Amino acid sequence: MTENNYPFWNPTNFRIRSAQLISYLADAGFGKYQSEDGRNASTQIMKNESGVIQLHSLESVKRWIIKDVSNDPELDDETLQNVKDVLVRFATSTLKGWMESLPRFSSKNFEDTYPISFFRDGAKDCYIPFENGVVHITRDAINMYPLEQLIDKGCVWESSIISHNIKLAPNQLLNKPSPFSDFVSYAMKRGIEPLSRDNDRKLGTDASTYKPSLESFETSYGYMIHSYNPFDEQKLVVYADVNSTPERTEGGNGKSVAMDSLKYYRKTAFIDGGGFRKSKSDSSRFNFTNVKLDTGFIFINDLNKDFELRQLFSVITEDLTIEYKGKDKIVIPKDKKPKLGVTTNYVITGLGNSFERRQHIVEFGDFFNLAKKKNIYPKDIIGKTLFNHEFTAEDWNDFYNYGFYCVQQYLTKGLRNSQNNNYLRKTLIQTIEGIGGDGTVVGWIDKYLTTTRISQNHYDVGIQIDELYAMFSIDNPDAVTKGWDTSRFKDALFDYVKHLPDYDYNPHLSGNGDTRSLRRWRKGERGLQREYVRITSLKD
Repeated sequence: MTENNYPFWNPTNFRIRSAQLISYLADAGFGKYQSEDGRNASTQIMKNESGVIQLHSLESVKRWIIKDVSNDPELDDETLQNVKDVLVRFATSTLKGWMESLPRFSSKNFEDTYPISFFRDGAKDCYIPFENGVVHITRDAINMYPLEQLIDKGCVWESSIISHNIKLAPNQLLNKPSPFSDFVSYAMKRGIEPLSRDNDRKLGTDASTYKPSLESFETSYGYMIHSYNPFDEQKLVVYADVNSTPERTEGGNGKSVAMDSLKYYRKTAFIDGGGFRKSKSDSSRFNFTNVKLDTGFIFINDLNKDFELRQLFSVITEDLTIEYKGKDKIVIPKDKKPKLGVTTNYVITGLGNSFERRQHIVEFGDFFNLAKKKNIYPKDIIGKTLFNHEFTAEDWNDFYNYGFYCVQQYLTKGLRNSQNNNYLRKTLIQTIEGIGGDGTVVGWIDKYLTTTRISQNHYDVGIQIDELYAMFSIDNPDAVTKGWDTSRFKDALFDYVKHLPDYDYNPHLSGNGDTRSLRRWRKGERGLQREYVRITSLKD
């Protein structure tokens, strides 16, 4: 119960005194949080509860007022009932107008706002608050401190405090076998036959693909838990299936379960990938309506095969603007926005530096998919279902400690890429040939680059491009009937070579620019010129 500006009603007729009510709410810690600059910038109702920031709506503020008045032991029953009658009938639309007079707060000292400081992770450390304390993770150590010690450094969002009493494990036991770490271990395996019982956790871990894939997963998992947004490493984390193609999806390999588990670390906005609108659609601006100011992670699950990564370029690297239907939009600065992860049964089209530097791809193996085909389920393999009533306090501790280990791996190593050869090959095919491409064109170009180009000395003297297309047509008559004419073939050849790190397309014309038209090489007398192409490699 706040003492100043209380009671905020006329004791004779119980009418609410608006100015006094707003002062009463301000005394209780209510205010408006402003995330972008400008006198007309939108705001969000907040309440500072001893350094813990709660987000509120008009309805929740009204409920809080009724509850606070009801807890006043000095009010007689008749007065309390009369006041509650007025408050219950009170229109939130009226309250909305009055609350515009609440003090405004911002973390960037905008004009006409009061400063508020939020405590966040740094580049070299991570803080995860629990009910019984704050876990502090650095490269070298994992320690625990009282929650008050974190709040003393700045405010925290109420939703960031995990409802669990954590118990730290010794460093050597952070990634010990446990239901979730076992699940991850099996999910990274490829080509291992699942058994209905007594599966060997170590079987398949000596494969050349296993350790890089596991390291790629663990550093990505730690990256998504860590709330700091590095200026030079803002990534979309992609969890994909190793064996999926545009025609055949191979879901059920654990990627969605793994990424969804991040909701136990950070408040998560879940977005159905099937309903994710393309940028050409006017409704695409509402793709992120589930995201709030206190959201710590955005999870887009099961993207469609025609998803275009380019529409997320600004979301990944710039401020995040969120539009709500019928409400004011909000802007979350790029250094404070939540991390972003997606799962897909397909590949995300796009080659080149702009695409590669914005993605971290983790390929999940086929172990659980093979198990599903034999009617063997994760519970049969790891001994219990994850995150339900079977999960004991010890299981939760093991789960969180494994996450701490992953954060430490990320802080130490950064995001570690695995080869992802299958995924990159599928990306290449889909980008060059289009959705539904079967690899025929890419395979033929591959063969030309590694055999014919060398045996016929084309890397030195070049070849007339119509002649090269004729060779392609003879080898692939079906492709020609499906629309692979000379123009499309030329584009595919240039795009493919352009994105191979060791090759160059007409390098003697590189000074002209990096497009096919600027690299066009013509030979012959005026009026009789023919277009040629010369592709070179560092290995020539």
